[in-house]
Amino acid sequence: MNLDIRELTSSLSSYSSATNQAVNMMADAVRPIGYILLGLFFWFEMASWSQMVKSRGGALTQKIWLEALMKYLFAFIMISASSQICDAILELLNIVVKVIAHVTPTVKTTIDSNISGGKGMI
Repeated sequence: MNLDIRELTSSLSSYSSATNQAVNMMADAVRPIGYILLGLFFWFEMASWSQMVKSRGGALTQKIWLEALMKYLFAFIMISASSQICDAILELLNIVVKVIAHVTPTVKTTIDSNISGGKGMI
């Protein structure tokens, strides 16, 4: 069995353009769900803050709004760039695999096996 490292480290678009297109369509379809969930979480957090502040006799301050907005703005950017983040992680892993492949020597191995005693569908 010959293992070509180029097959392992090729990008999805160069390996299979149809699969790459399907994955991109799925990512684009799921991203709005992430935005909706993020909006709901923001609403729940602000409702919780409002209830807590009102129970103490106060009102929501600009500082509370800004802290929550900064946190959710960061999450919004992460959702928007999720495809690029995954691509960067995979590219980094490809670099690691290529470095390991250049460091380790290529060893040809043969495996002899006997499955004559096995039962079931072969």
